[in-house]
Amino acid sequence: MLAIEADRDSYVFSCGPTENDLGPLGAGETRYLSTEVAGGFTGVYFAMYATGNGAPCQQPADFDWFDYHERDPS
Repeated sequence: MLAIEADRDSYVFSCGPTENDLGPLGAGETRYLSTEVAGGFTGVYFAMYATGNGAPCQQPADFDWFDYHERDPS
Protein backbone atom coordinates (compact mmCIF):
# COMPACT_ATOMS: atom_id res chain seq x y z
CA MET A 1 0.00 0.00 0.00
CA LEU A 2 1.21 3.49 -0.86
CA ALA A 3 -0.04 6.50 1.08
CA ILE A 4 0.45 10.16 0.25
CA GLU A 5 -0.53 12.77 2.79
CA ALA A 6 -0.68 16.31 1.47
CA ASP A 7 -1.24 19.71 2.95
CA ARG A 8 -0.54 23.25 1.78
CA ASP A 9 3.21 22.98 2.38
CA SER A 10 4.27 19.35 1.88
CA TYR A 11 3.68 15.82 0.63
CA VAL A 12 4.58 12.87 2.87
CA PHE A 13 4.97 9.45 1.21
CA SER A 14 4.62 6.14 3.08
CA CYS A 15 4.25 2.48 2.15
CA GLY A 16 3.58 -0.86 3.80
CA PRO A 17 1.60 -4.07 3.58
CA THR A 18 -1.50 -2.55 5.22
CA GLU A 19 -2.84 0.89 6.13
CA ASN A 20 -2.01 0.22 9.79
CA ASP A 21 1.60 -0.79 9.05
CA LEU A 22 2.97 2.07 6.93
CA GLY A 23 6.59 3.18 7.03
CA PRO A 24 7.99 6.50 5.80
CA LEU A 25 9.43 6.80 2.28
CA GLY A 26 10.12 10.52 2.12
CA ALA A 27 8.66 14.00 1.91
CA GLY A 28 8.66 16.92 -0.48
CA GLU A 29 7.73 20.56 -0.39
CA THR A 30 4.74 21.55 -2.49
CA ARG A 31 6.35 24.84 -3.57
CA TYR A 32 8.60 22.95 -6.02
CA LEU A 33 5.48 22.05 -8.01
CA SER A 34 4.20 25.63 -8.19
CA THR A 35 3.95 27.52 -11.47
CA GLU A 36 6.57 30.03 -10.27
CA VAL A 37 9.19 27.38 -9.50
CA ALA A 38 8.34 24.64 -12.03
CA GLY A 39 8.03 26.92 -15.05
CA GLY A 40 4.35 26.73 -15.96
CA PHE A 41 3.38 23.50 -14.19
CA THR A 42 -0.39 23.61 -13.68
CA GLY A 43 -1.32 20.69 -11.43
CA VAL A 44 -0.47 17.49 -9.58
CA TYR A 45 -1.53 14.01 -10.67
CA PHE A 46 -1.15 10.76 -8.76
CA ALA A 47 -1.15 7.56 -10.80
CA MET A 48 0.35 4.09 -11.11
CA TYR A 49 3.75 4.00 -12.80
CA ALA A 50 6.39 1.30 -13.29
CA THR A 51 10.03 1.70 -14.30
CA GLY A 52 13.08 -0.44 -14.97
CA ASN A 53 15.32 2.23 -13.41
CA GLY A 54 16.77 3.08 -16.81
CA ALA A 55 17.19 -0.52 -18.00
CA PRO A 56 14.99 -2.29 -20.55
CA CYS A 57 12.34 -4.41 -18.83
CA GLN A 58 11.60 -7.98 -19.87
CA GLN A 59 8.43 -8.30 -17.78
CA PRO A 60 5.31 -6.12 -17.91
CA ALA A 61 3.94 -4.43 -14.81
CA ASP A 62 0.33 -5.51 -14.36
CA PHE A 63 -1.88 -3.83 -11.77
CA ASP A 64 -5.16 -5.41 -10.71
CA TRP A 65 -6.62 -2.30 -9.10
CA PHE A 66 -6.00 1.22 -7.88
CA ASP A 67 -8.01 2.94 -5.14
CA TYR A 68 -7.97 6.57 -4.14
CA HIS A 69 -9.23 7.45 -0.67
CA GLU A 70 -9.40 10.90 0.82
CA ARG A 71 -8.81 10.89 4.55
CA ASP A 72 -11.00 12.82 6.92
CA PRO A 73 -8.88 15.85 7.94
CA SER A 74 -10.13 15.74 11.54
